Amino acid sequence: MPLDDLVATFVRLAGLPAKQPMPAAPRSNAKVMIFAPHPDDECIIGALPLRLQREAGMSITVVPVTLGSKVERREARRQELQAACTELGFSIVEASKQPFAEVRPDTRQVQPIVWAGMADKLATVIAQEKPTILFLPHRQDGHGTHIGVHHLVLDALAPNNRLLLIPLALRKIVDTGGMNLVTGIQQFAHDLRNNKGMPS
Repeated sequence: MPLDDLVATFVRLAGLPAKQPMPAAPRSNAKVMIFAPHPDDECIIGALPLRLQREAGMSITVVPVTLGSKVERREARRQELQAACTELGFSIVEASKQPFAEVRPDTRQVQPIVWAGMADKLATVIAQEKPTILFLPHRQDGHGTHIGVHHLVLDALAPNNRLLLIPLALRKIVDTGGMNLVTGIQQFAHDLRNNKGMPS
């Protein structure tokens, strides 16, 4: 059922006074970007972006940071995301051909090289799309992946988001005499060969 019809049905069943739909706002050059930790998060937090689209003419782009932890469900969830965004009039931009995994606060500490690679991909999307407004989870969201996305987006926005300029990654390299970097490159090569570039 189209969104407008769904709202009209709800209004009728709830016995609310009918309101005339607002005319579409003139198209704006402003862009809104939603960093969704999982498919469906763009709908859960989508009320304000939807208002910005309808009342201010802004375009809305969703960046699905992950497609969930269940590998066998990821393609189905991608299709669900596409259907929802089509209904809402949102566009989708994926930061990577393969969805990110292990986007949690501890990954930032334990696998700084993998983390930096994900942050770099998000930074590339932000630079290409040039959004005016960003929506991302709060750091006290309470869900590990949501908190991870919060920190990942902030790292992507940082001016020193390149691998060798991230203090945590640099310190790890120094502390291990460079072995952490060697191990990270070996693991990355292994993931490219066996896991399409995603951390195993």
